[in-house]
Amino acid sequence: MAAALRHFDAAIELEPGFVPGMNNIGVARNRLGDIVAAEQAYLAVLDTAPQHPAALSNLVNLYRHHGEAGKAARYERRLARMERRDPYRNFVVGLQHERRGDHEAALDAYRRAIRLHRGEPQFHLGLARVHALMGNEREAGRQWAMARSLKSRPADRGARDAFRDPYRDLFQRRSPGAAAPMP
Repeated sequence: MAAALRHFDAAIELEPGFVPGMNNIGVARNRLGDIVAAEQAYLAVLDTAPQHPAALSNLVNLYRHHGEAGKAARYERRLARMERRDPYRNFVVGLQHERRGDHEAALDAYRRAIRLHRGEPQFHLGLARVHALMGNEREAGRQWAMARSLKSRPADRGARDAFRDPYRDLFQRRSPGAAAPMP
């Protein structure tokens, strides 16, 4: 870790405002047990980039781990506000709820992600999976079709290439009353 810290320090010497490097210095200092220097590094990041999610999260975790609940709470509120506005964070929260079997919470998180960023096919696939698990085949099929249409846009070539239609069989038309196969 000391070698990594030397590299991060060298990066900051070359580019003093390099925010990822500053955050990494905080991580390295924390792992080396220099809590004061880690805190200073995270605060320096937040002075430069007040909305840097990794630095906020690292600072909150540092405070929590060392029993500084009051300091942690100040930054937790700020981090929570940022996370609510981050579509990808909402998607991850949806995945977590889905894995725990909390389908209603997963739907809410996926819908929030879509409201924040309408063009991401994976968000619609998340909705499709959960609707299918809940037995709502019509809505599952609608969301799957939306994901397919989004991934076919020329601007979304990366998403199209990564898209493998893992749920194609789940959303094939079936006769009324036919059960959907489980993924």
